[in-house]
Amino acid sequence: MKFRHSVALPLVGWFLMRPPMPHLNPSALHTDAANSLARWKIVESFPTRTECEVRMRESRWNVCVASDDPRLNGKSGKH
Repeated sequence: MKFRHSVALPLVGWFLMRPPMPHLNPSALHTDAANSLARWKIVESFPTRTECEVRMRESRWNVCVASDDPRLNGKSGKH
């Protein structure tokens, strides 16, 4: 009899994300930057937070977000 062991390891990566572009338009009536991260654009993905943060420095609008962050599903209004 063979036993198969499966271990659920969390596979957390990091996303370099940018808010929806209307926030960059100075004539826009409102900003979408405060919306759920689920509406943000994933620019690039990284295996570590450090690698993401190095790349993040290239733009003041970018942020690094863990791939398991509940805000990506729109489940949390906190930012």
